[in-house]
Amino acid sequence: MRILFVYAGAEPELTRELARHGHDVLPVGDGELPTRLLRVFEPHVVLVAAADVVQVCREFRRQAADVPIVAIVRGRDLDERLAALSSGADDCVSSPFDQAELLARIHAATRRRDPLPARLQIARQQPLGDTA
Repeated sequence: MRILFVYAGAEPELTRELARHGHDVLPVGDGELPTRLLRVFEPHVVLVAAADVVQVCREFRRQAADVPIVAIVRGRDLDERLAALSSGADDCVSSPFDQAELLARIHAATRRRDPLPARLQIARQQPLGDTA
């Protein structure tokens, strides 16, 4: 899966962790106009851990309405999570977070955007004429 990872500050260890799980990760600092990379990299999901999560989510949503966005917000503040979701994030996780949960949320966000493969998989598992 191609993940465009927009982060603030020094490149986080999370980039290597996502790559270790087989993902093609393009890390981009939040000051580098990451929306320009949408058409070049064509990510399956955008992961946002920017200094201004709300603004970055809003910009990505305006540029690419069909690309899932998973936001990472600092701390456990409900208002920040709600603001990220209201600005265009499909899902949001608070930092610190469990990496396994973040990976599961990334996969879930992409599944919700492209349900056709899941329906085809289910259809293939059922024998023809089986109504159960």
